[in-house]
Amino acid sequence: MLCSIMKPEVCKSIHLIMRGHKMKKMKKSLVLGSVLAATVMSSAAMAGGLTGNTGIMSDYFFRGIDQGASATANGGVDYDFGNGVDVGTWLADVGTGIEYDLYGSYSGAYSDFSYSIGYTTYRYTNNAFDSTYNEVNLSIGFGPVSIEHSIGTNEKNDGAALVAAMTDKPETDYSFSAITVEQGGVYATYGTFGKDADGSYIELGYGMEVGGFDTGIALIKNDEDLAGTLDDDGKDTDDFSMVFSLGKSFDL
Repeated sequence: MLCSIMKPEVCKSIHLIMRGHKMKKMKKSLVLGSVLAATVMSSAAMAGGLTGNTGIMSDYFFRGIDQGASATANGGVDYDFGNGVDVGTWLADVGTGIEYDLYGSYSGAYSDFSYSIGYTTYRYTNNAFDSTYNEVNLSIGFGPVSIEHSIGTNEKNDGAALVAAMTDKPETDYSFSAITVEQGGVYATYGTFGKDADGSYIELGYGMEVGGFDTGIALIKNDEDLAGTLDDDGKDTDDFSMVFSLGKSFDL
């Protein structure tokens, strides 16, 4: 998932180019994550009960990192207990298998102030694509501004045992922080990785509902640590990408 914990050339060799957590409180607007996380699962955070979501993305980007697949189908199920607690799962096609995420959170709001604390685990049916990530997720918001901070661990990837850079480090600790400003469906996000990870990105996007479907467009600029691309001299370089999403949320 988080290729930024390694150099891009290592990521390429094992196809690790990969999503911020998609907890329910992040689905109600284009904040604390990419438009692909927000619009695909937004559509009006239905209060309480069981809901589902499905969608497609032109490219799967997560926290400024291209996950390597082109158009990607995804879907999930969430249950809101109505008391601030919700749990859910989200799945996406990553080309060589399926990513499936499990998460839970507790959140609340007072006037213009909101908060959330949760836990997310990202898993894969094909261990050669990537190994499990486990995160504690924290977020606060006030008006149009939201701040997210996640602390996580990437487990050893036995499927990539031939990559020396990974066999020397069974687990990798990382952190991710982001600030988002959103108004009227338009948003701007700056995100950066820390601890054993490197890299940052800027994302500008817009999302809206059209005919009952959630649509989104985003322009993403990631630095050389996240892009995984080389210039004419063979050196790491930054990159620009434009992505589109279409999704639908519904009661179950």
